[in-house]
Amino acid sequence: MKIGQMPESDDLEVRRKRIALSINRVTEDRLTRLAQFQGDRPATIAYQLLANALQELDENGDIPENDDPVTLDRSDLRQIKEFIRLLSGSRLSRQGVSFSLVGHILGIKTEELSQLYEKIMQCNELIKRE
Repeated sequence: MKIGQMPESDDLEVRRKRIALSINRVTEDRLTRLAQFQGDRPATIAYQLLANALQELDENGDIPENDDPVTLDRSDLRQIKEFIRLLSGSRLSRQGVSFSLVGHILGIKTEELSQLYEKIMQCNELIKRE
């Protein structure tokens, strides 16, 4: 993976929130040089580096679980509904269903949701053959 490349589980459909960061000149210089080298904007590279670092920390269990009650908005509920429709076979296309977002909402790794989807699709194929 190229330095600064977005992690595979990151999904562009997921809403983004803007935050402001102050960095020192040495960090700014390094970020600028990396962005120029990769032909991208410093803000994009900074986001990708941060996303990669946080994903690695989360996968290693270094980020505590959120024990707060989950609040879902209509968009979150729509994604869960579409994911369930996809698993049930009443929806045929994965387009518009963000496994990354559903995983985040449910607290399940994207890879595990993808594996569940693949297993159910395999079972559905076996049922159709019978």
